[in-house]
Amino acid sequence: MVEMEMKDTLELVRQAQDVVKSRFLLCILVT
Repeated sequence: MVEMEMKDTLELVRQAQDVVKSRFLLCILVT
């Protein structure tokens, strides 16, 4: 149970990081 939750959390974190990176790149390109 705990291992599965950890994996889900890690994937959520990775997805969030990808979103932040893409937004960061967009901001750089726009300015």
